[in-house]
Amino acid sequence: MKDYLIERYSDGQVRFCMNCMVCGNVWQSQPITAERNKDAALIGQSKERAARQAAAHMRCCPMCGNPVCGKCYQVVQGHQMCAKCAEKLFARLNDD
Repeated sequence: MKDYLIERYSDGQVRFCMNCMVCGNVWQSQPITAERNKDAALIGQSKERAARQAAAHMRCCPMCGNPVCGKCYQVVQGHQMCAKCAEKLFARLNDD
């Protein structure tokens, strides 16, 4: 999930964001004071922490691999997946 974190810099601070690929809901970390070119180690540590925090709010769909928020993460016939993959699965099941 760490690969889906987006770094946002503003006024000497950085925060990490992750978008739900279904509804567009955005999770954001708390900002830290850091400069892009000077504080690489601090930013790297903060990104690791943000990835752990994001995992409490976002899920990774095992079907498509995209990050999704809790409301877009579903269990369909005993399988966990995002709402988009669930729609595709239902469409396939209904075509048969």
